[in-house]
Amino acid sequence: MAERVSRVANRTINFVDIPESAQRQAMLDLGMPEWQVTAVLELQEYYVKGQGGEVTGVLANLLGRAPLTLDQFLEEFKDSFLPSKIASNNS
Repeated sequence: MAERVSRVANRTINFVDIPESAQRQAMLDLGMPEWQVTAVLELQEYYVKGQGGEVTGVLANLLGRAPLTLDQFLEEFKDSFLPSKIASNNS
């Protein structure tokens, strides 16, 4: 994913594997309730273990069209990944 975003952003994007304990503490420090932090981390674990990757027709049925691929999404919204856009959004 980082390589694909790097390509459209025309800059290097690195994946950083943040330890679960640090993620938990950061979310708690932001004021998220414990139940929500636990739910987010459990969902993340579900995906990290390779679950949730089954492709079905549900989204296409809901949308009434084929969903965008990741590469289509990145191309369509590439301006959102440019440094000047990101810097202004963080202001």
